[in-house]
Amino acid sequence: MLSFIVLLCVLEVAIRLLANFPPRLIQRSADIGGHYRPGLETRLIAPESGRRILVSINQLGFRGPQFPINKSANTMRVAILGDSQTAAINMNQTDTLRDVLSTQLAENFTDVEWQVMDFSVSGASTAQQLNLFRQRVKQYDVDLVICAFYNGNDFSDNSRQLSSNPRIYMHLADGGELVTQYVEPSTGWIQWLKQNSRFYQWQKLKVRAVRRNAISRGWLGEKSRVRGGLLGFADKDEIRLNDAWRLNDALLTAFNREVLGNGAEFLLLSIPHSLEFDSQQEASIRNRFSSTPYAGFFTPKNVENHLQEISNRERFPAIFVNDEFRKLLKQGRAESKGYHLAYLDGAGHVNEIGQKVMANRIVQKISIDPNTVSLELKY
Repeated sequence: MLSFIVLLCVLEVAIRLLANFPPRLIQRSADIGGHYRPGLETRLIAPESGRRILVSINQLGFRGPQFPINKSANTMRVAILGDSQTAAINMNQTDTLRDVLSTQLAENFTDVEWQVMDFSVSGASTAQQLNLFRQRVKQYDVDLVICAFYNGNDFSDNSRQLSSNPRIYMHLADGGELVTQYVEPSTGWIQWLKQNSRFYQWQKLKVRAVRRNAISRGWLGEKSRVRGGLLGFADKDEIRLNDAWRLNDALLTAFNREVLGNGAEFLLLSIPHSLEFDSQQEASIRNRFSSTPYAGFFTPKNVENHLQEISNRERFPAIFVNDEFRKLLKQGRAESKGYHLAYLDGAGHVNEIGQKVMANRIVQKISIDPNTVSLELKY
């Protein structure tokens, strides 16, 4: 037993010295679910991109600059609420949606000062974002709130029936109102390892990568399964899926109405999973569905269709970048790069090219009324 403990200690030291594995960045909290470590500034090798980047976290616990609560005259404030897709920890700050959008807004609307605030954090859900708006964002007198919805997992991340990760959840009470619930991290030695051991985090990442590769190659056969995140693409009449869609609908509806009630504009940004337009990805995921109860119900446009339906009914503007990302896929294949130009590793998180595409589309939605100096959105 002693020799095993010594081996683990040696591996821990080796990872810290040689692997350039990043420290744990996220802190959990009961009031907003989670945030990055306030005031942290560190250089790390991002696991997914392999890039050496500088990560700077403001005192609120998010990337990017921190602004005072009170804004000056002739200032427009934009708040981005999203998960790891917009937090973009795998990229330098200048390549994030926040920075690119800030630059493009300043170039296109020169009569006002722009302050873009990023409240994105890895693992966040729409419910956690709505709670964050209530607890933190609304006090900053923002003019535009961007709700970034990742089609690959936000559907399931909002549902306690489909996800168990520690974060803020909401559920629909009998009267239809949304009730907030904080799910705490598990306790015990596993949780201690998650918080303190770089070796534990490193091996978990490697095991996940090996499993993902085995699934894509079909090596797991019948043992492969469809995880919660992908169930958003199952167009099946099933109680827990129907409940999850009712909840997602209620969350986006409430989010839009509360933002409007606070005097700001609400914009939904749908971030697609690569399977939605990449035939190779689609075939791989369809194969995984084939050995599950959801065989025959796999529908790549299911999440987009639901979001479009909610947007149309509630009359809030929404951005779908599938067409632009599809063009980037074709461009990458034409240039014999063999991967999707908008994603890290061809299918993971959106990279700097994808972030720029999303920023372009957001800018196209915005107009400024010169008489009232107010922000308006093109539906």
